[in-house]
Amino acid sequence: MKIAFGIGIILIICISCKKEYTCECKTIDVHQGFINPVNYQVKEKNEKDALSNCAKQYNASGSATGGIKCDVTQN
Repeated sequence: MKIAFGIGIILIICISCKKEYTCECKTIDVHQGFINPVNYQVKEKNEKDALSNCAKQYNASGSATGGIKCDVTQN
């Protein structure tokens, strides 16, 4: 019983921890394709939040001159 409880606690801790993600954002340019690629390292609980965080950082950087495309991978 104690072992099952301990394993359960460990699983909850691991699931709730922020994971490290690498993402690459780039601007979509109609004539040139993808331009201004920038990589970010972010820590978030899930991939959706990491993608949102990366897009916000890219927009704030001034590199986003049009539509953007961001791809996220977990480290």
